[in-house]
Amino acid sequence: MKSLFLLVSFLIVYGSVYPFELDLREPSPTELDAFLGTLRWDGTRGDILGNIALFVPYGFLAAFLIGRGWRIAAWFVWFPVWTLFLAFGIQVLQLYMPSRAAALNDGLWNLLGTAIGLLPGLAIARILVARGGDARRAAGALISFPVVMAGCWIGYRLAPYVPSIDLQSWKDSLKPLLLSPTLSGTSTIRSAAGWMAFAALWRGWRGARFNDVLVVPMVLLVMFGEVLVVKNAVTLSNVVGATAGLALWWAVKRSRAGYAVAAGVLALAIGWSGLTPFAFGGTAHTFHLVPFHGFLDGSMYVNVQQLFLKLFLYGSMAWLLVRAGLGYALSLIAVAAGVLGLELAQIYLPRKTPEITDPVLALIAGWGLWLLDRTAGAAAGTDDAAAEDPVAAARARRRAAGRRLAESDPAVAAVRSSGGHMSDRPARRAGPPAEEPAPATAPEPHGIGVDAERSAPAPEAAAQPVSEPEDAAGPAPETKRPRARPMPPKTRSFVRDKDDKTGRKTYLR
Repeated sequence: MKSLFLLVSFLIVYGSVYPFELDLREPSPTELDAFLGTLRWDGTRGDILGNIALFVPYGFLAAFLIGRGWRIAAWFVWFPVWTLFLAFGIQVLQLYMPSRAAALNDGLWNLLGTAIGLLPGLAIARILVARGGDARRAAGALISFPVVMAGCWIGYRLAPYVPSIDLQSWKDSLKPLLLSPTLSGTSTIRSAAGWMAFAALWRGWRGARFNDVLVVPMVLLVMFGEVLVVKNAVTLSNVVGATAGLALWWAVKRSRAGYAVAAGVLALAIGWSGLTPFAFGGTAHTFHLVPFHGFLDGSMYVNVQQLFLKLFLYGSMAWLLVRAGLGYALSLIAVAAGVLGLELAQIYLPRKTPEITDPVLALIAGWGLWLLDRTAGAAAGTDDAAAEDPVAAARARRRAAGRRLAESDPAVAAVRSSGGHMSDRPARRAGPPAEEPAPATAPEPHGIGVDAERSAPAPEAAAQPVSEPEDAAGPAPETKRPRARPMPPKTRSFVRDKDDKTGRKTYLR
């Protein structure tokens, strides 16, 4: 949680001082009076929503850093100071940046966003800690990666988050679906891929038992929210895409290959949206190496919506690849390299802005996946990352099997306690090999002259048990010796005069 908190703080500072143009001249008295006059609760709708939404995750994550004991008092010292610096100190710094509009009312909305995120975070963390847990376990139980990605998708769909009670506004939201239905290829593919990934995330978070039951009501609830929210609408592309995405996921969900199929559909949607209209040529655009160059210009509402969408696309892609068995490192490299190649291809496409921002967002999403899975693993009491990684899950199962074996076998427990490996365990001592039965006297090469009393010794004598030596630790464990194979009966024939009843029998072997 500390890493995520520091990341959010860095992004706030970065976005506030971009494009890093400082003018250290002394502000005039008129400029100072105008700046101080902005300390009031007003502003445009886009600026208010953007400033509030930016600090909600900041406040929520800070709630899980409060700790116990003396750390509570320390938290009440450093957190207010750091929050006031972010909210108002950066606004003062913007006085010396001609490209930025410094306003103290932005700091007020930042404080409101911090409170909106902090209060429920503190309540949840304190309740779970009071029940015997700790802040890390509480965070792992609540902030799992599927939940964050699903929240990004819903945040993209429901922007600008301002509901309306005007009946005419609701009718306007349904007109594109009922009065003028049109089917857009880009919107349909994006909607299908998004809802398919959403269903996979839901299955990964809640398990297979709840997937078929609650995904459809969740989709309908989000569409109903789109009707209520201003500047939003339900289109035919959204409905067709959601239906196709859920149907495809239900067809492939029962195997690990289903996650690979969902990742492929998501990659198709990302590539289609990034390369449309597929008209390469013309003048090459400039590739911007400054991160978030396009996000910090234009409408804040559109920028926040696109930020949610891209975090969902790249994060869900990495998560699906991990669930398909690719591993964290390879999934992160694959997503970041694919997005970078897409941005480089946009250099020769019209109406595109190629920049380094999207690969950076892919890296941030992959790092968040690894970090949140580690937190979820700690909350579950495992040593590895969460069971979302099939490799980590297999290792955890092997360790659990080793622990169960150690509990049932004292020799294995001794090896594990001494730091050895399972292959170093002492093998069970086997008794000395059973002596081979003494071979019968070699037969004479030619027929007659061997007495009957010189036959082979009895098998019972050869099968007598041999006493085993005992060491200081006690008698050796009993071992199962191989059973002696019985000798086949020998075929004997003899020659004697049939009229001689007293002569010796001479055997012919």
